[in-house]
This record gives sequence, C-alpha cells and structure tokens, in this order.
Amino acid sequence: MKAAKKSGADVIKFQTLNPDAMVDKKLLPEAYKLYKRYQLSKKDHKEVLNACLSEDILFISTVFEEGGADFLETMGVMSFKISSYDLTNIPLLIHIAKKRLPIILSTGLSNIVEIEKT
Repeated sequence: MKAAKKSGADVIKFQTLNPDAMVDKKLLPEAYKLYKRYQLSKKDHKEVLNACLSEDILFISTVFEEGGADFLETMGVMSFKISSYDLTNIPLLIHIAKKRLPIILSTGLSNIVEIEKT
C-alpha cells in the first residue's frame, strides 16, 4: 500500500473470491484449485482494508457472488466492482444495487445490447 500511495495511487482493487460458490470442484478441479490458491481470507481482507485506510487509499474489490458483496458491506467498503463476466448477472447486480453504494461495472467482454440491458 505504501508503494502504491508513493506512486500516486488513490485506489487499489482486489478480488473477493469464494471458490465454493463460484466453481463446482468436481467438474472444474483445476479452476477450483486456482481460485482457492488466490482467495483472500476474511482476515486478509480486513488487514488489507486497514492498510489501505492507513495510507488513505480507497479499497475496492471485485465481487462474484452475493455472499462476497454482503461480506464487503460488513467491512464498510465504499464501492463495488463488477467484472465484465457478470455484466448480465442481473440477480447479483440487483443484490449489490440494493446496498446503494457506487458500482464500477466492467463492460470489456460485452456488446452494446448487453450493456443497455444492464
């Protein structure tokens, strides 16, 4: 966080992964292992958030499922990031929108019809 702040960063984005909610480990064992490997624990999230706060850097995290959004809300995040993969995941978007916090919505893999619908 210190190096990011020193270089002029105002925001650092993380990913809140829950492999058990994202991937069937029997159908996609390699994907499951990969997500598990890079998953930050709840304790890790809190430590990272506190480090960001101490450096006056905004903590943002991409969420992939409702439980992750709920967890981030309890931590006091200021906004949510949605991946382009989830642009058409309307139930997730509605769940997050009800939290009434800013959303950064990636559109990289989407077409104009999907973006307009969202």
